Amino acid sequence: GAAGIHYTTAAEQEHAERAGVQTRGFVVPLGVDAAEFSRPEPDTALPVGFPPEGPVITFLGRLTEKKRIDVLLRAFAELVASGSDATLAVAGPDSEGLRGRLEAASAALGLEGRVMFPGMVLGTAKVAPLQRSDLFVLPSEDESFGVSVLEAMAAGVPVIVSPGVALHPVVTEYQAGLVAPTEAGALCRAMATILTDRDLAQQMGANGRSLAARQFSWESVGEGLEAMYGQALESSPVVTRTPR
Repeated sequence: GAAGIHYTTAAEQEHAERAGVQTRGFVVPLGVDAAEFSRPEPDTALPVGFPPEGPVITFLGRLTEKKRIDVLLRAFAELVASGSDATLAVAGPDSEGLRGRLEAASAALGLEGRVMFPGMVLGTAKVAPLQRSDLFVLPSEDESFGVSVLEAMAAGVPVIVSPGVALHPVVTEYQAGLVAPTEAGALCRAMATILTDRDLAQQMGANGRSLAARQFSWESVGEGLEAMYGQALESSPVVTRTPR
């Protein structure tokens, strides 16, 4: 009975329609305060233990099975074996008790001292670690939007996402990073491509920052929401309620 459904990505709408939803849909993305992520933060704002120097690969999100951090760890182990001196930061809340298993997997892969788990970072506390990162990776099986991807782009960080992340077409179209399957070898190659080509990394980061500021600003999102509500109201019948 709704006048419309607000989807944040086209992929989200497609999933709903494949499930049989026939209600008119509107796609308006979530937004980001790009200025907040572009203002330089000092190293003193980094989480405790976050490496102040050297290449850093960052994952930011809930520690949950579908985000396939286990695959990221295996890919990172391959990267380290190839001679990379990068550090992997896996930041996010552990509401499912997964961290212990991930730490054990990291140790089993011989990654002691190369992987850190800074825990949950919120609000402005996310800005410094993202700005300090050389690469952001989200290899989720399914992600209806991917706010952390948008935040990384706003911070000027090249991103690697899986095809399951709904923002992946935008990443490809605007050359803000790479799309790689959720498979260790492919993910390792994608990480190596960006980390070893500084010109490519800088261009991808600049593309992502420009995209976030232009297409995903709250001003742009607000205009989209206003248009959505207007169209929904125009097509919705007026309902007169009888007072009790």
